[in-house]
Amino acid sequence: MIFSNREVVILLLLAAYTSAALLGHKYNVPPECMEEVIFDYDSPKDNSTLNKDCVKFVSDSYRKLQQLINGTDDDINYIRSLTREGMALLYPGSGREKRQAALRARRECRSLSSEEWRRLANAIRRLKFDPGNRFDTMARIHAMPAVIANAHDGSSILGWHRVFLYLFENALRRKVPGVVLCYWDSTIDYLIPGTGQAQSSSFSHDMFGNSRGLVRTGPFANFPTPWGPLRRNFGGEGGSLMRPHIVDMIASDPRIRSHGQIVDGQGATGFIDSMTGQRTSLEAEHQNAHVAVGALMAVIPNAPWDPLFYFHHCYIDYVWQLFRRKLRNRLGIDPARDYLGHGGPAHAPNAPLLGLIPGWRNIHGYSNVFTQRVYRYHFHPVCGNGCSGSTRRLMYCPGGGSQYRRCVSNTMPGMVQPPVLGIAGRSTASEGEKFKAGYHDSRIIE
Repeated sequence: MIFSNREVVILLLLAAYTSAALLGHKYNVPPECMEEVIFDYDSPKDNSTLNKDCVKFVSDSYRKLQQLINGTDDDINYIRSLTREGMALLYPGSGREKRQAALRARRECRSLSSEEWRRLANAIRRLKFDPGNRFDTMARIHAMPAVIANAHDGSSILGWHRVFLYLFENALRRKVPGVVLCYWDSTIDYLIPGTGQAQSSSFSHDMFGNSRGLVRTGPFANFPTPWGPLRRNFGGEGGSLMRPHIVDMIASDPRIRSHGQIVDGQGATGFIDSMTGQRTSLEAEHQNAHVAVGALMAVIPNAPWDPLFYFHHCYIDYVWQLFRRKLRNRLGIDPARDYLGHGGPAHAPNAPLLGLIPGWRNIHGYSNVFTQRVYRYHFHPVCGNGCSGSTRRLMYCPGGGSQYRRCVSNTMPGMVQPPVLGIAGRSTASEGEKFKAGYHDSRIIE
């Protein structure tokens, strides 16, 4: 056996419990049984029909996952332990555990101190190079064809990647306790015009490493992948980094009020870009940034082998949280229930959230529980919050800008700093409107 019946029962009952909490469905699991199974491992009640069904369901789920990722028993035991740990953190059962003193705080990567960045990069390196190479174990989940269909081009993209990032972050914290994922706000790099973007401080040896060719600098230099050493091709395949005014529209425009407007990968049913008159969406903008980085990042199954994937998707999750905040605080819409199921059967609300937590469905990825119990985001760097504390070498505040104006990435040492991009980098909303929305400030997003 890959795992014991007792451990399977614990995991699946956790899944059933969270399903009931999130969706309001009633399951035939007595509360005292839940408490005993979760906390008293020595004598779980595992003789009911439900528990036997749970054992079979989870056992089948993990064996199928093992076949799809061509994984070993050790791989599957690792994934199983990550999901069990993740569920326990999200839903601490009877409350016997002490509440966390503070939620994890995710910030823009360039606002981390040198020591914070060193520890995070070291956690990624250890995940890659320690025995077992769990970095690749996680990447292979995203590469599964069934997952690609479930996690892209439709409603589930945001929820699936939120759960995936959460599990990945927990894997990093096993290597270096206390580390937290950061997000790469590429709008800050977009504001550098033309070819200067490839020379952004994001791609310095202190951060992500060089943007073109084999990655030979930074903590991820010469990362092995199934396609040879890690490579990027910034700007060589088209695409665009995240556009600031599009992010501002998603975060503050009251006309964008449904997930159906932001998850359409092709932009056909998205919202109207106020500058071009064309339709776009958060998913489409995210895809453009993948293509802009190029090479592995431009190909869906290959992308997670570049660590930049996780920082980019963390930013997409951040923008999604801005959108969820607008729905809840300004429009009176519960974002956890605004799931429309765009994208076909794989994106239906009750379709399986594949490859992650057995028993979870797409709707679970939209839960409010992640940012209520585990992590929150700091607002992105603007003039008014001192560029989130970044050193001037990495970001700066353009002269004459208001306190709500975005900071801009410096270029690498020795490069001439170009002028800030003009109208294309400005928001379509007035500064006063954004301020009233509580969008640009130095606080953590509530």
